[in-house]
Amino acid sequence: MRDVLRPYRRRTPEVESNWERHLNGQIVQIDATELSALMAHFPERLIIFDLRDSRELKRFPYVIPDALLTANVNLFASIPWIPPETIIVLYAEGEIRRDDPLLDLIASQTSVFVLRGGLQSWLEARLPASQISQRDLPFVQNTSAYVA
Repeated sequence: MRDVLRPYRRRTPEVESNWERHLNGQIVQIDATELSALMAHFPERLIIFDLRDSRELKRFPYVIPDALLTANVNLFASIPWIPPETIIVLYAEGEIRRDDPLLDLIASQTSVFVLRGGLQSWLEARLPASQISQRDLPFVQNTSAYVA
């Protein structure tokens, strides 16, 4: 995976350090261009979770293409079902807190990346976004991004 993404990364010591940390099982932030490369090269192994709650989804009803909305999903219960070879990318409206217990739980099961800057960074990079249908929004009722 590292070699596939090489052309998409800025060659800085910080980025190289991030990829080394990922290879050692740590959670790493990636930018929108790196996520786009993952989507192009590993679609069969990639799951993208949109961690926004229902209020955020109603306020800004756009998602990264093929991302799974989690407002009505118990992610804690779903994680054991994710195959270990799966690449997980998490994003929210902006940054995800580093002390979020979900991050550690997912990282213990599979490869985890967090989209730096969240959905806003994706849109600022002028990458495509899908609009959530207004008729689908009533089904997004929980205000918690993941139900414990």
